[in-house]
Amino acid sequence: MIPALRALWQGGWVSWSGQHYQVPEMMIEPHPPQPVPILCGGESDAALRRAAGLCDGWIGTAYTFDDAAAYVAKLDALRREFGRAERTFRDHAGAHRSAVTGSLQAGAGHRYHGGDVCPWMAIPTVAAGDDVERYRGPIERFAETVVAQCR
Repeated sequence: MIPALRALWQGGWVSWSGQHYQVPEMMIEPHPPQPVPILCGGESDAALRRAAGLCDGWIGTAYTFDDAAAYVAKLDALRREFGRAERTFRDHAGAHRSAVTGSLQAGAGHRYHGGDVCPWMAIPTVAAGDDVERYRGPIERFAETVVAQCR
């Protein structure tokens, strides 16, 4: 579907035929004024190949820095295999809460574009009527110990 979407987003009348989808002549208007970046997730070989071969980036879940770096290296190799090594590609993954500070230090100078951290993940889910103030402490500690290092 990714190649079909890219064709449709170019504007004007488009028909498209691929292995799994056939799009009869149609148009999507207004079409995006510039290409829409597509980021793909997943860790399987098929998902990584799809991200490297068809997408503009990859989104992972929560990893240690070493695990995330291993996925980025695999994606780099696949992008070279597909002749897409020179194209812009964004790697984005989450960090395990326990590895956030070490990940920031280890990641300095590494081609890694972004990540997500949730310092409150160890706190049980808020139920209706619960006091959300219990999140304040972990968020403030995260700001003091991690965010401050990034400034």
